[in-house]
Amino acid sequence: MNPPYDLLIVDDDPTQIVVLGAMLRPFGQVRFAKRGADALRLARQSIPDLMLLDLQLPDLDGVAVLAQMRRSPLLADVPVVVLTGTDPVAAGRSVSGLGVAACLPKPPDGPALAACVQAQLQLALRRLAQHRPRGSGEQVSAFNRRSFDLLLALACQNLPHDGPLALLRLAPAAASPACCDAALLERLAQAVRSAARRPGDCIGHLGSEGLALLLPDTDEHGAACVTHQLLQGPGGAAELAAGFVVLTADAAGSGAVLPSMLMGAAEAAWQAARAAGPGQARQVVWHPGVGAGRPLPVPGPGVPPGDAV
Repeated sequence: MNPPYDLLIVDDDPTQIVVLGAMLRPFGQVRFAKRGADALRLARQSIPDLMLLDLQLPDLDGVAVLAQMRRSPLLADVPVVVLTGTDPVAAGRSVSGLGVAACLPKPPDGPALAACVQAQLQLALRRLAQHRPRGSGEQVSAFNRRSFDLLLALACQNLPHDGPLALLRLAPAAASPACCDAALLERLAQAVRSAARRPGDCIGHLGSEGLALLLPDTDEHGAACVTHQLLQGPGGAAELAAGFVVLTADAAGSGAVLPSMLMGAAEAAWQAARAAGPGQARQVVWHPGVGAGRPLPVPGPGVPPGDAV
């Protein structure tokens, strides 16, 4: 069974927050923010499956919040339902072009709101299931942990039919692994989006633990190139460590490879890189019938993978 959804309510009216929270709690976790700046901070800390956004807020208005979200590498694809105390048609025109899923009046009708939220969550799941390594030129997308785990599971299932699969783990090489604030996650996501440019490449938001990057149809050399590009980018080598694992159909062997096994291998590679210090990278080789091996240094740019020492 999939974990519950994460919904973010943005409204400065405490009564509306209580009412909306009661309506939406059956869908899963409900968070709330009373100001636009707080909404953006919370969303960057943990990407919501859906945001309900009031257009009239005390600091940033809803239009400004939407505009910042659509420019963000983390939040560009988050579905947003707008709530408005004015005419929903006029409100819809004010947010035209900002990717709003629906505009509903305040206070919302309970069944209508539930149906709208349910429809948007199901639509997001269908889009997730259709996510493939070769897309149509769209930008690399970012997903919360729940959605990223589903994408990783789909990639593992499709492994016999697709090329090699790389999973990269990226976070600061700091003393504490839980050290990524919202601003740092935004910078990391922007760097990842610059390094991974194919539509099938997926950013996984791991909260305070950093980011993961799913690279379909990517061998060891390709994963090493992306890793070095990330570490050598602006401010990268000064603070980051990276680890990755590459899985091929042959390496997977006859046994099923679980997403948790791949994530564990990438985590082990990152921990080894972190222990080596900032700017370091390590890789884990997956052996047929055995699984993940010990973390190894990643060869430098232009060095064949087999020549790493």
